[in-house]
Amino acid sequence: MGSSNRRIGERKPPPHLVQVEFGAPRLVGWLKKKPIPSIGRLLDVSVTGASIEAYTSERIRVGSRVRFVLDGMEGVVLVRRIRPTALEGVSNYGVAFYDVPHDLTTRVHELVGRDRPDTQLQQIWDGVS
Repeated sequence: MGSSNRRIGERKPPPHLVQVEFGAPRLVGWLKKKPIPSIGRLLDVSVTGASIEAYTSERIRVGSRVRFVLDGMEGVVLVRRIRPTALEGVSNYGVAFYDVPHDLTTRVHELVGRDRPDTQLQQIWDGVS
């Protein structure tokens, strides 16, 4: 017991190499935030989150809300875990989708292989209780 896995469905690898833009905000000027982009690789994805391999950033921590861009569609993910990889300077980030627009939601469902989630899953995705 005691598993904290809240994933709905299983994670699946994307059907082809999928690059993502993954970056933490940086302060510019007087408290203006501008993202620090990093190109990452989507390792696997589910309807609730993903695993991303990207350059290690000291600004990204567990609990950080981070910009996520997939196929030109932008959303925000919440970092749930960070693990080192065999490559120096590269980390594996486990993220949960946090603020994701409809077009990006649709793209994720395509990668997972689902045409449309059921109503309960859509409500969970949209944060409706």
